[in-house]
Amino acid sequence: MTSLIGAGLLAFPVLVGSILGLVFRSQRRRARAAVTVPAHWATAQGTVVAEESGYVPTGGLGNTVFVRRPIVRYRTADGRDVTFRSDVHASFMPRPGQDVAVRHDPVDPERARIAAQSLPRANDVAAGVVWIVLLVLFAPIAAVCGFVGWYMLTR
Repeated sequence: MTSLIGAGLLAFPVLVGSILGLVFRSQRRRARAAVTVPAHWATAQGTVVAEESGYVPTGGLGNTVFVRRPIVRYRTADGRDVTFRSDVHASFMPRPGQDVAVRHDPVDPERARIAAQSLPRANDVAAGVVWIVLLVLFAPIAAVCGFVGWYMLTR
């Protein structure tokens, strides 16, 4: 019985890490898809001036995740200042005050996106860190429980 508890404690961080990894990966995939733009769009430098944040549903089970949606201001090649609300929202997004690369339609500068290279890859890092922390916390407990179970069975 104790070995089963030990195995469960060892499996728990793997399960949680895997679930978090899948959530973060799907968020990143949606974010990358939302910033794909036509090749003729121009590039400019912008700054995140504000953000909208809140919880959005992640599936049919009533689960939610906290996300940020940056509001970016940039200047076009002809000197016009344009502010737009990003179509992308995710947990790890550029924060107010950060500079970002912007891709925009030269004919209609209101149609703009944060360039993919300005979107952080922190989702991968965060999932890995959470997985490692859970593993480090639960592996010793699982080892002790496994040893106690083995000891009790071999006595």
